[in-house]
Order: sequence, then structure tokens, then C-alpha cells
Amino acid sequence: MKIEAANFLAQLHTDQPLPRVIAIVGEETYYRDKVRRSVLAKIFAPAAPAEYELTTFSEKTDVDQLENILNTYPFFGGKSAVLITDQELLAPREREGKVSKAGEARLQKLLTLLSDVPDFCTVLIQAAKLDGRQKLSKTLQKDYCFVTCTPLKAYRLEPWLRDQAQQHGAAFTRDGMERILSYMLNVDTVPMQLLAGEIEKLSLYAGERKAWTGEDVDHIFAALPEAKNFALAEALMNGETANFLNLLTVERRKGTNLMAVLGMLLFQVRNLLAAAECRRLGLNKDSMARRLQMHPFVAGKAWAAAAHFPEMAAYRAVRDLDQLSVDFRRGGRGFPRLEEIAVQLLASRY
Repeated sequence: MKIEAANFLAQLHTDQPLPRVIAIVGEETYYRDKVRRSVLAKIFAPAAPAEYELTTFSEKTDVDQLENILNTYPFFGGKSAVLITDQELLAPREREGKVSKAGEARLQKLLTLLSDVPDFCTVLIQAAKLDGRQKLSKTLQKDYCFVTCTPLKAYRLEPWLRDQAQQHGAAFTRDGMERILSYMLNVDTVPMQLLAGEIEKLSLYAGERKAWTGEDVDHIFAALPEAKNFALAEALMNGETANFLNLLTVERRKGTNLMAVLGMLLFQVRNLLAAAECRRLGLNKDSMARRLQMHPFVAGKAWAAAAHFPEMAAYRAVRDLDQLSVDFRRGGRGFPRLEEIAVQLLASRY
């Protein structure tokens, strides 16, 4: 049975018994690690991780040894767990589209072992990816608990942020939530490990104060590159010419990668152009968000900015910024040209 990592983690807080076999599969490291740690904590509570009766098979797995570990009653606590991460076992290499006989035999032996796991043991299988064509993946999805750890899309970020704050007994104020959403404006998938680490810092910084504001977020997140690039984009969209030029000068002197700055600015200006076009076509903000599949918060910021910029100026800025990204890779001008494009757009603001 397939289940998303977030839903599986929520189930761990209920009285439902743990499955004997749990596959933790997907590209998102944050979810894979959290699911594994949470399952082990539930199995061995209240013991500390150093006391877990856990055996890990990460490479060159001896399947007979694995069988022996699975069926050996634990000396302490009456519970044991096995973690299998060995890619050669879980996803053996193919030659001419076929798994070798040895690899196939090892997989079949593993499947046989999984079908008869003792009550005192839990088997965790963890991998970034499994070949969906192979029998192991098909069997795990059909007969066992298969936890999918897919990256979090930016448009689903807000509920996750609320949950993270609740885990610390806190909550974001509206401006605090919007500040983080703003930092993540131009990402498709959220860097969850990084963001979770910053939220841990935020909890320590706020201490007993459990309402986390935009000022709190700025204080903790200010060192992130995304935050600096966001500040530049905000100044541009808000028509703050002097502030934008000062921020750009700072980044230039620091030797900041132009392409990182350009990526955020292009994202913002393209949204600005889209909002300007939608205004001309008679659409409202909500219609634009639905049609362009924008996060409502992103759509709202673009919509507000588009009220102050001519559509043609936004179009020219997108065209020039795109050309800058091409020319710069070929040795062309960088920050000076970016400054010219930005000043031209800012001059058109009314």
C-alpha cells in the first residue's frame, strides 16, 4: 500500500500498529530520514538511539546472515529492527535489460524473508529510487507499506510550515508566513532539509515567545542566499530604485554569482508580465492564479506590482534579462548590464 510520507508520519501518532515491513522510497532526503527516525523511535521507545537493537545492511549483503538476524530473538527489550539500504540487493544492475541469475536469486530470497518477518522484528527498506519494473518494487507497493518520499512542491509549503511551527508549540504570524513564502518564490521544490534547519534556529531564537513574526524570520534567514536575492527582487517590484541599486552594489562587491541573482529577478519579472497581461485581458487575481497555476500568495504579489508597471516595459525587461543570461555565459557584461535593465524598468513605474 502506497502512502505519502506526511500522512504516514501523522499515523505514527495514533494507536495503529506498525507494519512489519516498511519501504521508505523517494528522492526527498528530509522525508526519508524523518520517517526512518520516527519509526525507530516508536519501535524502541523510550530507549535512546544508541540503545536500539538495529542491524543495517548497506552493502555486500549476505542474505543468509540477513535471514539469521531477522529470526534471532533480541536479547534486550524484545524488539529488533533491520534496515536495508544495499542498492546492489534492492536494485541489482541489469545487462541487456535483464537482472543476472545471482541478482534475481538474492531478490527472491529477500522477498521470501519479507513474507515471514517475526512479530518481534521490523524491516525497513530505504532507497532514493527503486526500479518500478522489477518484482521487488511491485511486491512492496502491492503487499507492504510503501512510504513515498517525494519533494515538497512550493505551492504545498504553507501547511508544512504550520506543522513545523506546531511541533515547536508555536505559530507563524501572517507576515512571518508570508516572509518565508516570499523567500521560496522562485523554487519549484522546497529545500526541506535546509528549511527545517532554519526553523530549528528560529525556535531557539524566539525562545518562550511562540508567535513567530516576519522580523523573526528575517533575523534567522538573512544569511541565506535566497533571502538576499529576494530583497533585491522586492526592491525592484516595489519601485525602490535607490535601495535596489545599493543592494546590487553590495552583491557585486561580494562577488555573488550573477546567475543566482538573475534567476530570482527573472522569476519576478515574468510573473509581473503575466499579471500585466491578465489585467489587460480583464481577468482578476484569482482567475490568473488558477489559469497560470500560481500559488495565491505569488499571484497576489505579482498582481499588486502589475498595477504600477506598463506591460510593454515588463515585456522588454523579460526579453533583456533573458538575453543577459545568454550573453553573460559568453563573456558579456554582467552586473553593469543588469543595473541598466533594472533602472529602465524602474523608470517606467507609475
